[in-house]
Amino acid sequence: MRMGRLALTATRYETRHYPHLNLGRIALAKRDLLKAARKFGRVLGVQPRSFTARRTLAALSAQLN
Repeated sequence: MRMGRLALTATRYETRHYPHLNLGRIALAKRDLLKAARKFGRVLGVQPRSFTARRTLAALSAQLN
């Protein structure tokens, strides 16, 4: 988990949405749906065109409602 946190604050990281995407996937695997939704929302904040984040966030929204 520490490596994921380091990637979030790295200054020379070209794909800034990947750490959030990976942490969202980890949260999904742990069945922490709210945390996963927050992480995938962050992905869209950094990379609005992320199809994976949009699709996953839509599925999470359906599960949480």
